[in-house]
Amino acid sequence: MALIEYIKQVHLGIKGRVLDKDGEPIADVIVEARGRRHVCPYKTTKDGEYYLLLLPGVYELNATAPGYNSVLQRMNVPDGTEDFAALVYDFVLSDVSAAPKIASCPTTPRYIENTSTALKSTINYWENSFFFQCI
Repeated sequence: MALIEYIKQVHLGIKGRVLDKDGEPIADVIVEARGRRHVCPYKTTKDGEYYLLLLPGVYELNATAPGYNSVLQRMNVPDGTEDFAALVYDFVLSDVSAAPKIASCPTTPRYIENTSTALKSTINYWENSFFFQCI
């Protein structure tokens, strides 16, 4: 029984898609949760899909992509283990303007203010490593 309860935990969190104003998926959007420590930011798939494994609680989610206005959304993630389901939320991003602009997209997590010195050193190491230069 304990193993089944453990396996259910992979269904905790939030998932969905990131779409433009016309309902088309946007790839490579960074979706992140404030206060969640991670080394590499999560980017959406080619179909605009994302999944964040989060414990139940209230989170501030941010979706950011070049050429689009960022969206910040406060979400209450319920305990989804009873029905084996994560909370579903689709972001809809609007264009920055009709004229194309070059916009920068963050390559590092925005929310690392509470990160320990040791973890910050690790993050800096990996950001400057050959591995991340090739991505």
